[in-house]
Amino acid sequence: MSVKEFIEQLKLAIARFIPHLTLKIIEENPHRFKGRIKLASGRNVDVFYGSKKTRIDFALIDGNQRIWGVDNLGGWHFHPIGNEKEHITAKYTSVDQIVRELKGVIEKLNEND
Repeated sequence: MSVKEFIEQLKLAIARFIPHLTLKIIEENPHRFKGRIKLASGRNVDVFYGSKKTRIDFALIDGNQRIWGVDNLGGWHFHPIGNEKEHITAKYTSVDQIVRELKGVIEKLNEND
């Protein structure tokens, strides 16, 4: 998938699941993308895509620490809230699926704030 296709999928997923949030593009070139989704709580979600290795990484950041994440380095897995260093194997098939899961994580965090 090209960087442009990834960005388009990401924007559509954000519009579908978390439309009150916006994506800020930090870096975009033919081989990689870096973006940030700012959350109302002061947290943000950093998103990376590398087209050469089809590398995808979503990291929910609080302060300077990842508190949740999903990536495909070494196979698809996620890093759960409360134990973000753990790697739990998962099967993700789309950016849509990741953003839908992110929505649930954001809602859970908002309930606990």
